[in-house]
Amino acid sequence: MEQAAHQTDISKTPYRIGILCEYNPFHNGHAHQISVLRKKYPGCCIICLMSGSFTQRGTPALLSKYTRAKAAAVCGADVVLELPPAYALSSAASFARGGVCILSALGADALCFGVETSACPNNDTASSDVFADSTAVTEALIVIAERLDSPAFIQVLEQEQKTAENAPLGYPALVQKVYTTLYKDDTVSHLLTPNNILAIEYLRAIRECTACGMPPMTPIAIPRIGAAHDAPIPDGDQRSEEFASASAVRALLTGDNPASAWKYLPAEWKPLLQADEQNGYIVKAYEPLLGTLLLDFYRNTAPKIFSKMQDVESHISEPQLAVIRRLCRAARECVTLHDLYAHVSAKHLTDAAVRRTALRGFFGITEEMEHTPPHYLNLLARANTEAASIFLRSAAKRSLPSESGSPAAFPHCPPILCRPAMTKKLSAAAQCHVERYTHMDEVWGMLTETPIPASEWMRMNVFR
Repeated sequence: MEQAAHQTDISKTPYRIGILCEYNPFHNGHAHQISVLRKKYPGCCIICLMSGSFTQRGTPALLSKYTRAKAAAVCGADVVLELPPAYALSSAASFARGGVCILSALGADALCFGVETSACPNNDTASSDVFADSTAVTEALIVIAERLDSPAFIQVLEQEQKTAENAPLGYPALVQKVYTTLYKDDTVSHLLTPNNILAIEYLRAIRECTACGMPPMTPIAIPRIGAAHDAPIPDGDQRSEEFASASAVRALLTGDNPASAWKYLPAEWKPLLQADEQNGYIVKAYEPLLGTLLLDFYRNTAPKIFSKMQDVESHISEPQLAVIRRLCRAARECVTLHDLYAHVSAKHLTDAAVRRTALRGFFGITEEMEHTPPHYLNLLARANTEAASIFLRSAAKRSLPSESGSPAAFPHCPPILCRPAMTKKLSAAAQCHVERYTHMDEVWGMLTETPIPASEWMRMNVFR
């Protein structure tokens, strides 16, 4: 039955609201975000653009992308699409830029994201106006985003990057140092929490897309409640007893007592999780097998591929090539995945950046793929709502493939594929992406407790 809540005057409210997400796994905090949107903007169409088999951390997702998408759909999302891996397995800036551009091309007129604010770190979910507490921090983040894109900041940052004393600093630390020095504002350190850093990148991406002629998107910030990003399980705070960070929930689900995680998950999708646990379609101890695959690749295959500098210079940046060279050297000395990453780590590189680069090299994801519009989008799940139907029909009309076989430039919408088998109908140019992305799903399926045959991926059905 179509949801009656979608009968509304959409001219007075954002109609299509996008959410960039990973849902690794989908927990009560994610359900709270969707619930708040439903109350504030009745009748809106919620479009989730979600990472697939591998996440921005440079690790495999805990559960199948289809299971995670189903979880979002049964908990209030209208449509769940896959964020192409070239964007999902990249830096926060590229993750945000790629996702915002895609959502804008899909016709989204708002982007919803979480923020962390000292004003209400554990705000009651029953608050009459959950947005009120986010206003001040959102305005502060907008100022930071504008300053980070200013010519003055960019010039000073480039100069400081060449200074020897800043060599040990990672990019985030250097940005904070330059910002504090240039604007005499030391409050920025209090605002640069993990969620807020990503929020700033969303705001920068919205500004960039608007400057390029794409329709503007309204930012909708919702205060994060419960545990902070990557924090352990909350203790002694009744307001946050049902909210935990995704990393804490993953630790419980992969530990000795998985049932202890269930209080942090919405009841609507627990049957899906239970089915995957019973079938063994969950990634737990993945390091041995993934380590074997990566060590073999960087010992034997990668040196041959990346030695041909003239063939890869235009597709892979010099910083990424530098990390790949280090991976090739370290692979000959290491025997585990943990040792490989440890040998390549450096003060100016985050651990996640090392893991992402290792996987991008392994799967053949190039800079070119990251900086061009996608050839297609995978539909992972959709709710049985009028809003979902209207959105998908509209997206089909906006899809204008180019005659050359290359993806049309934004703001044209890439075609949305309703099942994996539809990739066979794509252009020859798109098949390169299909091959790499399919490989990622197949490798993920090998890392689950009960390995999934490669043929199964072509039979996956969209949840409705």
